[in-house]
Amino acid sequence: MKTTAAVLRSGNGPFTVEELELGDPGPNEVVVKVVAAGMCHTDLLSRELPPEFFGGPQVYGHEGAGVVELVGSNVTSVKPGDKVVLSFNSCGACPSCLKRRFPYCFDFQLHNMIGGRPDGTSAFTDSSGARVGSHYFGQSSFAAHTVVAERSVVKVDDSAPIDRMGPLGCGIQTGAGAILNTLAVEAGSSVVITGAGALGLSAVMAAKVAGADTIIAGDGDIVTSGRGADLLAMGHWITDPVQVVDFDPAEDSLIVVYDDSAPTDPVVELRPDDSGSDQIALYLDGIHIASLAAAS
Repeated sequence: MKTTAAVLRSGNGPFTVEELELGDPGPNEVVVKVVAAGMCHTDLLSRELPPEFFGGPQVYGHEGAGVVELVGSNVTSVKPGDKVVLSFNSCGACPSCLKRRFPYCFDFQLHNMIGGRPDGTSAFTDSSGARVGSHYFGQSSFAAHTVVAERSVVKVDDSAPIDRMGPLGCGIQTGAGAILNTLAVEAGSSVVITGAGALGLSAVMAAKVAGADTIIAGDGDIVTSGRGADLLAMGHWITDPVQVVDFDPAEDSLIVVYDDSAPTDPVVELRPDDSGSDQIALYLDGIHIASLAAAS
């Protein structure tokens, strides 16, 4: 079938929208009509690889969501018409996969990073019949339609707003998984999150779900733009509203407390690092917790 996709033909080059031919799904694959796809920083990093490492032309995209249109002969978990979120692929047979630790699949690169299926074939060809890479993180979702391994699709409820669910495939599960699985944050814990993009804010939400008492999120770019108070207030949703004691954008300094009536509550500062570097640092009651970002 004909479809359109954003194709990268050279490392660090532009994405160009082209008409491609999409091949039939294999026995364990499905064809998905992509409704929405997020732009993850990993897509940009892949584009910026040195020329000798670029494996293009390639269709990137790994935060896709859409509707199943066709299924292979062995597929049992989804059917045409199902709404699905797309994520990475895994082999399903290695020791990590058998323990359901799919991100640590022994053959993760083979199933996600070689520009095609593990057997070397691709789902896309261009108007000249030349191969265009597919199956990036199992999906290559920068396309109107794509072929995806059954293991890369997760069925969601028919009522789900599928046009807003793409980031579940990478950013949200990465940030939330760091809190809920890797760190296994417990109720009553204190959590510091450096960076407040898609991953960081997903970690904030997961920390709230885990029952953390104190959640601090800091992002150097936001702090130095004069909106650090809003950021920390947002990161403190689960307890009493944060009170801003002092904020001086010229000094890149922000001091907050959590409850003015409790003098023992922690004092949080975002200010230049005491070491004299050009980084902003996070201090809790005067103790250095983390360096966040270069001050600007």
